[in-house]
Amino acid sequence: MSDDEMKEVDSESAILHFLSETHRLHDSCITSVEFNDGRFVDQSGSMYCGLGDQASLTLRIDSQIGKPPARFRLMFTGVSRFDYNHDSATDGLILSCAVSINEGLVRFECNEWDSNPRPLVLAKAFKYCSVV
Repeated sequence: MSDDEMKEVDSESAILHFLSETHRLHDSCITSVEFNDGRFVDQSGSMYCGLGDQASLTLRIDSQIGKPPARFRLMFTGVSRFDYNHDSATDGLILSCAVSINEGLVRFECNEWDSNPRPLVLAKAFKYCSVV
């Protein structure tokens, strides 16, 4: 699926559709994380920082739900926060996730009842797709 075919999560109805389609990522795990914070050094050696609006994050998630098991790609842009701690006690297991949009920021959190939900993402935009 191309980026154009990904589903935007930009409203309450889109959030509900995401949570329903992915079963709130119940019994899932993150299989890969790709983060690009937008900083770079050009050919002359000048460093460009403070480009937070260009930060992006892609999470690949496998779920035990479905036959064959479901796989998802979640893409966040304008990332201002990303926390992830692969806790060996739970072995990175995602039991549930929550998504909210407030003042133009998407808040995505897994195991949200935990005192420190992980992963936690704050971003300007969020889209996703099923991966075959």
